[in-house]
Amino acid sequence: MDGEHKAWILVEVPGKEQARNIVPPLYRSNAKIVELSLFTDEDINNPVRFHKE
Repeated sequence: MDGEHKAWILVEVPGKEQARNIVPPLYRSNAKIVELSLFTDEDINNPVRFHKE
C-alpha cells in the first residue's frame, strides 16, 4: 500500500479498553484511542476552572 490511510470513528464507551475492543483485532495494536471532552457554553465562558496551578 502506498501513502497513509486512516479511519475515524466516534463512539461513547466507558473507557479506552472498550473502545479498543471495537477495532478489528488485526488493527488493535496500531490503533490510537483518543478521549474527547464535551464543553458547554458555561465551560467555555469560565475557562479558569480547567486550568490547574
